[in-house]
Amino acid sequence: MIRDSKRHEVVDGGADETATQRRERFKRERVEARPVGDLRGEFMEVPKDQLLIDPKYQRAPKATHFKRIARDFQWPLFGALTVSRRLRKELFAIDGQQRKLAADLIPSITTLPCMVFDLSAASEEAIFFAGIQNNRVGLLPNDNYRALIAAGDPVALIVARLFHETGYHADKSASAGQSWSVTCLSRILSEVLRDTTLEGGIWHLIAAVCDGASPGTRFVAGMCHLQRKLVANGETLCSPRIRSRLIQIGYRPIVESMAKADDFLSGYKPSVWGEGIRTALNKGCSKNFVGNFD
Repeated sequence: MIRDSKRHEVVDGGADETATQRRERFKRERVEARPVGDLRGEFMEVPKDQLLIDPKYQRAPKATHFKRIARDFQWPLFGALTVSRRLRKELFAIDGQQRKLAADLIPSITTLPCMVFDLSAASEEAIFFAGIQNNRVGLLPNDNYRALIAAGDPVALIVARLFHETGYHADKSASAGQSWSVTCLSRILSEVLRDTTLEGGIWHLIAAVCDGASPGTRFVAGMCHLQRKLVANGETLCSPRIRSRLIQIGYRPIVESMAKADDFLSGYKPSVWGEGIRTALNKGCSKNFVGNFD
């Protein structure tokens, strides 16, 4: 189907149209739909109560998101909003809805930095809204970790020390013969942020059990959960008896046990993975290595 931009009619592309022709036609149609002219925009300080949100193309606001921005408000992180001056009248935020809503919660902020573009309709704004979102590249865990290290973040520096002590690093592209890679950085960072469980010997135990394999998120989370349960009962996974047992079992059988726990207990969470590890520890033993604490 072809849209005639002048008549706004839709016509059939024809039964003989190939897949390539179809893709090229839609590509041309999208280009033709873009506004033309000088769209460089201008920088303005806009009163926040004059900024509107058009729900026809905007995503639903997330209160947890904009409240978090408001709690830790910083201008360098806020940046400038992308705004449409629709028909040179009303001002609509194209990109920056969550930031605008965060600023609404802060009485001391009255104006917001904006790049303002003269557009004629919500349909044009929607084109740029989609383009901005599609062009945006999310920060991968490895990239976030490198940035935190460069910033001297205390949590990231603890993780870096643990990696160094056990021969791991955060480069997922590590080849054979190089340092082992870690694929669950976000979990490791969050566990170190929470408490000293990983620092207290659990990370070194995880490295010993994995024996060169990259520990998965479930294994790290399950080990931390089980260790916290044991410590609360005066025990530890790092005791010589339990440590030796875990290393003897090996990483793969433990992962299989966690997968079975996932299926049986129907809960994708650390307590389930910890139960899978506990089951692996006790399997085939006349006396349990670890009791049931849940």
